[in-house]
Amino acid sequence: MSSKDNTYKIPIIKKGKDIGRFVLSKKTDGKYDIKIDFFKFSYKVQLYKLFSNFPTIYTISKNISTDISYHPGINNKPITIHVKNKNAKSGEQKYITIGKENIVAPSINKDFPIPIFKLEIPDSIVSEAEEYIPNGRHKDVIDIGNNDVLEVFITANHEDNIAWFNKHEILNFMFLMLPFEFFLSGDPGLNDGKNSNFIPKGSEHRGAWLPVEDILIITNFFPTKAVNSAKEITISFIENGLYEDFLFNTKVFYPSKENPKDGVIEPIVKQEMNNKLLSNDEKMELKKHYYESRIKIDNKAKEFK
Repeated sequence: MSSKDNTYKIPIIKKGKDIGRFVLSKKTDGKYDIKIDFFKFSYKVQLYKLFSNFPTIYTISKNISTDISYHPGINNKPITIHVKNKNAKSGEQKYITIGKENIVAPSINKDFPIPIFKLEIPDSIVSEAEEYIPNGRHKDVIDIGNNDVLEVFITANHEDNIAWFNKHEILNFMFLMLPFEFFLSGDPGLNDGKNSNFIPKGSEHRGAWLPVEDILIITNFFPTKAVNSAKEITISFIENGLYEDFLFNTKVFYPSKENPKDGVIEPIVKQEMNNKLLSNDEKMELKKHYYESRIKIDNKAKEFK
């Protein structure tokens, strides 16, 4: 991680190769501006709209100077995800708007981690990339090792992140296990192979936490053979405006103590009512959010019919 004027550049590395930069710029009111730069590698950008199963795709050719920005919407500007393309001759900036509806601003103000993007890096890109050489400017890196898929979430950097995670252990665990696309529709069936590949084997790692001042970057990564048939990087965004609402309504099977094969399937928030780390007021607030989230999801779904 390198820092200048509240801007933090974090290298993205696969198999020791330098793939790109994840850049955070601190703004006002706990909000962050995000930029992703893949140097001059070819890539495609996908946006999954709310409740959709298939993305809108934008392909960026190799050797074109571009970067992707996720703006938090300050000074009365909209929250926007776009690709910036700089004309090499004239210097003129052109923008392709990827998304500007049903999107949460990148910030530390939400109770649970915000899904930011999913990245798929095929070995064909790795073979083109240069070796990453640490130079002392980058305190932290996102190193996915031999894995192929990277998921990025952000939340507040708490005084004790372990205690924060454990306080809502069941809910926070869902960010590790559920497919990234779950947070646009609440459908766990939108699976890219994560469920079968996420559990590490032996000494493997499947994620890391990177604290950057007041923000905590949560990363998940895992292997999948499907990625390596691609010729370009794929970065996926989702309309994440209801991500907490879908989280609260996640249904989980809870086995009985007497017979693990028996049990109940119910929303995860209902199990949180048994959480001894929560006060009664916190439980009531969570219960309130659960019922409000059901209404929000139902009302929003009617707009898409």
